[in-house]
Amino acid sequence: TVNCPIDKCFSTEDTTNYCRIILLMVDIGTETLLHLFYFLVPKHSVKGYLASKKLEIEDGKKKKVFDKSQYAKLTCPDPNPDEFDISLLIKLITYFKLSPVKLDRFQTIRNDIVGHKCRGELIKLDFESLWVQVETILLNIARCVSGDEEQLTKVKITELKEKMLDVSDREKKIIKTFEICYKEDISALQAK
Repeated sequence: TVNCPIDKCFSTEDTTNYCRIILLMVDIGTETLLHLFYFLVPKHSVKGYLASKKLEIEDGKKKKVFDKSQYAKLTCPDPNPDEFDISLLIKLITYFKLSPVKLDRFQTIRNDIVGHKCRGELIKLDFESLWVQVETILLNIARCVSGDEEQLTKVKITELKEKMLDVSDREKKIIKTFEICYKEDISALQAK
């Protein structure tokens, strides 16, 4: 059982730091990766592109790169990347070697923050270090799309770091992120 009321748990600086990193990765990270994907594979070409990669996608499913849900999203009659989560975007971009930017570090940070933490907290020193790393990765990704995209992403990152967070927003983002990772972990276990 938890000994503290929820509002106390969500009022600490360490918890707020954790929430900001989650928001940075899930919201801005997903949006930035989606813009990169559309830059590399224009929106009107996605259906044909994925159809042309059907055998490779099937191979990725066999190799457990894509779970059943991800495979279904990639092979449905009308795939919609706007509905892909951050995990699927990372896998898609890296599996097909689409990006000039390596996403390994971004994926490792995401996994460490979400999957390997006992509590939803980050001390200030860790927060600042992770923020700089994630910001650098996201700006590098955005720069691949365009200078304007890089500037827009920078503004969004700055706004997120400086704005007050609403408890309900934080709870929703944390729950959403944990649900995604939980599903991935369950899929990985079921695949074994």
